[in-house]
Amino acid sequence: MGADIAAMIEHLENGSARLAFSNDLEIVQKYGVRGFPTFLFHYDGKEMLLRGFQSYSSMRAALGSLTDNRLQEHPPEKTQEAILNFLQVSGRAAPIELGTIFDLSTAELELMLINLKSQQRIRQVPAGNGSFWESVATGASCDPVSGICTV
Repeated sequence: MGADIAAMIEHLENGSARLAFSNDLEIVQKYGVRGFPTFLFHYDGKEMLLRGFQSYSSMRAALGSLTDNRLQEHPPEKTQEAILNFLQVSGRAAPIELGTIFDLSTAELELMLINLKSQQRIRQVPAGNGSFWESVATGASCDPVSGICTV
C-alpha cells in the first residue's frame, strides 16, 4: 500500500491531474453537490443522487428502486478477515464506512476492530475529531499520506 510518488508527479506534469480535478468539479457543479458524502448512481440511462451518510439498507433500497430490483446482491462477509482484506485494498477507512459496508452495528464492529488491533493486524490513526483504521503492513510498506516507506 502507499502512494506511487512517481505516478503522482507524472500526473501533475502531464496535466492529467488537473484534467481529472476539472472533470470532478464539473460533475459537482452539475449535480449541486455541497457536502460529503454524496453518491451518484447510474443505471440503464437513469440516475439517482443520495446525499449524506446512508445505511446499507437505504442504499440497497435506492439501488433496488433505480434498477427495478434487477441487480443481484452480494454483500461482503461479516468477518474480521473481510474487514482486514478491505483495509489492505482500500488503505484506510473510517469506522462509519466500515460499519456501513459490512452492515455491522457499532458494537459488532468495535469488537472486530479491537480483536484485529490486539492481534496487531490493524491500527487506529487519529484524524481530527475521529480516526481511521488501516492494516498493519508486513515487510515493506508506504504511508499513503506522507509517501514515506519503511522496510
